[in-house]
Amino acid sequence: QGTTMDGETVLLDLSSGRYYTLNRLGSVIWEQCMKRQTLSAIHAVLCERFEVGAEQALDDLVTLANELIQEGLLQPERG
Repeated sequence: QGTTMDGETVLLDLSSGRYYTLNRLGSVIWEQCMKRQTLSAIHAVLCERFEVGAEQALDDLVTLANELIQEGLLQPERG
């Protein structure tokens, strides 16, 4: 479960009761994941919306995606 307010997203893992807070960048990544976008498409959105280099955007995306997967909040799809 998740909700976004003022650009930040709060996630609740219903199975563990743990809360997670995502900043603006993380919120955009989460939003795009919920739309079932590919990593390439999410990367393009980050580069478009934020003043960040392509390499840094990719590093941030991969880092957060891996953290969400490790916490069980996101499941990767093989295409």
